[in-house]
Amino acid sequence: MGGNLHARALDLSHTAGDYSAAIEAGSFGDAQRIVKDSLAAGASGPEILDHVITPAMYRIGERWERGEISVADEHLATAISNRVMGTVYESLATEIPVSKERVVIAAVEGDQHVMGLRMLADVLEGAGYETLYLGETPLADLLPFISTHDPRVIALGATGPWSTARLIDTVRAIRCEMPFLPIVLGGAQAQRLADIADDYQIHVASDVTTAVELVESLIRATDLA
Repeated sequence: MGGNLHARALDLSHTAGDYSAAIEAGSFGDAQRIVKDSLAAGASGPEILDHVITPAMYRIGERWERGEISVADEHLATAISNRVMGTVYESLATEIPVSKERVVIAAVEGDQHVMGLRMLADVLEGAGYETLYLGETPLADLLPFISTHDPRVIALGATGPWSTARLIDTVRAIRCEMPFLPIVLGGAQAQRLADIADDYQIHVASDVTTAVELVESLIRATDLA
């Protein structure tokens, strides 16, 4: 089995390279074909999200930061990947819709890099969870929304380097009003909060698959408490 997993990882690494070239060239058709072929070959939807689309989009972001591509190029790549995610979504439905607990998913105020959160929402929704996906949301609006809708878990994302302080402020505010609500963090800036995770009882996810596993385990733990 280990050999098969290693082979799959290598295959998806090559696929990610092909996908990256497709979106950098602005070709939705090629990008969609690559993903459809991978799904047909046995890759799962979450594997495509974590190991093909995500690394390709990281590469796009890095190239933009180095000035190798324009904002327009980055926006086109993002738009293509958002469309391709619709193809992946069809493979994610594994449970009866809205047959499980409610999860709120939001990006911190000012952070509009929400593709990873959209991926998480899609996977959880396909797994039967009631997902309330908000995208980028001001803290003043997020707190009353959480209070009103009473989710079992909240997942927060922060990707931009400017968003770390806002992520910390958001976690502190939620903890002040809802001390026992499970919080899952994702995105590049969330990894910087790993050192204070225990202090605020938060759980940091490195990718979509890990985030889904955390949501499921946290809900099971609260059911047993």
